[in-house]
Amino acid sequence: MDAVERTKPRSEPESPSAASRSDRQPYELWFAFAATLLPHVLGVLAGSYGRIVTVAPLAIGLAAVDFAGMAVAALQLREDRAAGRRTHWLVWATLIAGVAWAVYAAAILVIFVIVRVFCVNQTCRPPLG
Repeated sequence: MDAVERTKPRSEPESPSAASRSDRQPYELWFAFAATLLPHVLGVLAGSYGRIVTVAPLAIGLAAVDFAGMAVAALQLREDRAAGRRTHWLVWATLIAGVAWAVYAAAILVIFVIVRVFCVNQTCRPPLG
């Protein structure tokens, strides 16, 4: 009989499991979460969202930061689904906070367009007399 020693093939170095990778989120996602919370924090500090929206450059800048934060969260969500792993709570929190501001900003934009296009306020109408 041959004395052939059978050995197990050497395994590859173990990579971190999907669960441990989803537990530690990259710093980009934390910055995205902070960016989507920024309009809400400023709304609390200013007294209301209405005061933020009346300063157009501030509102546009906050909307841009908010959309950037939501884009980062959406990319993370897409990556998690493609890899077949569970999505971290921070992704969902970022998307919810971002959508809340985006819906409010879109509603104000629609109201602004309706006022300008259909002339529903007194400043764009000619005098009645």
